Amino acid sequence: MGSTNASEDEQMIVEVREALPAHYLLKVESFSLLSESGIDKFESNEFEAGDHKWKMIIYPNGNVLENGSQHISVYLSISGTSSLTTGWEVLNAKQIIT
Repeated sequence: MGSTNASEDEQMIVEVREALPAHYLLKVESFSLLSESGIDKFESNEFEAGDHKWKMIIYPNGNVLENGSQHISVYLSISGTSSLTTGWEVLNAKQIIT
């Protein structure tokens, strides 16, 4: 067996994925029109991934409530949380391709 130099305060956490990775593609054909049209917030249709329902939420000119003005703000929002137990957690990774 090998030894480690970790102190007593350090911990190693390993998590195992139970669900297969899921992919969702939201393609905006003309983002400049969305941005220039005065639309503050755009929500995708609901989609399912990892046994949960989700929506992509885009603020083309930034979410000013979160100090995001002059930047695009993109959120992944879980839907239908009423069926989840107290203290629920969902881990996700996002990749944005331009």
